[in-house]
Amino acid sequence: MPWLFRAPDGTRRLQTDFALVVDGSDAAREATALGIGIAQAGSESMATLLAIGGLVTVLDNHAPPP
Repeated sequence: MPWLFRAPDGTRRLQTDFALVVDGSDAAREATALGIGIAQAGSESMATLLAIGGLVTVLDNHAPPP
């Protein structure tokens, strides 16, 4: 699945080859928390780790529309 980003001219799609692909938010959260890479996931699935500083957000200005 492509990642979506907000751009001045609308929503952009990024399709790339990833080294790790998971099929659920639990696996994405755990891999990201372990430092394996970055993830594009709903904030509710990452809320606890974000609240305690276990994860940080990046590219906030380019978050896709809800």
